[in-house]
Amino acid sequence: MEKQLRAALSEAMNQEFDSVPDVDDLNHLYTFSDHFQAEMRRISRLAERNYVSVGRHRIRRAAAMALIAAMILAAAAGAAAIRRPIVQWFTQNNEVEGSLDVSFEVDDPDGLTKQFTYVKPGVPGGYKIIYEDKVDGQQYSIIYQNEEGMEISYLQTGDIEGMGLGLDNETGDLQETEVNGYKGYSYSSKDNNSLIWSNGIYLFNIGGTCSMEVIREMAEKIN
Repeated sequence: MEKQLRAALSEAMNQEFDSVPDVDDLNHLYTFSDHFQAEMRRISRLAERNYVSVGRHRIRRAAAMALIAAMILAAAAGAAAIRRPIVQWFTQNNEVEGSLDVSFEVDDPDGLTKQFTYVKPGVPGGYKIIYEDKVDGQQYSIIYQNEEGMEISYLQTGDIEGMGLGLDNETGDLQETEVNGYKGYSYSSKDNNSLIWSNGIYLFNIGGTCSMEVIREMAEKIN
């Protein structure tokens, strides 16, 4: 039975290949009309314009532009994926001094805290800058004043991991808060308001004789 199947299969294959012409019979020269050849040249030029080589592949120019754009976006996403430092606040009540003592520990995997970039807040409405000072690579301070004599002080400080603070929690209302998603503290007393917070890179402090609303509006505009 098996021999019969093999014989039948062999005969079927022979009949199938008998219909295929010999290789020598395929070597014909064909003559195309001038119009046909001109059209083929036009199509060829069009193809060269619409296709570009990428490595060992040829793809449509529009697809190549989309690919390049995607690569640029991926590179931008990679740059945006740089990890911001994470700051931990360590606090302890100091009953002798009437303060909340603060120290910091910073996890900075990408070394962003090693460079100091001056961050200048916008000037609140009705105020003007009366003092500005930059200490290279350490801090940046500004004092604002309005016509009524109210003042706002701004201080940006770097290298917070080696810093210690004493926040007054005896003569005013000291509350934990957030500024742009970062931990901080607000302080309010009879004639003074202030906000202090850190984004992991810098410590910011805005305070003065103005309202807390003005201070918070300034703080929230700092990225």
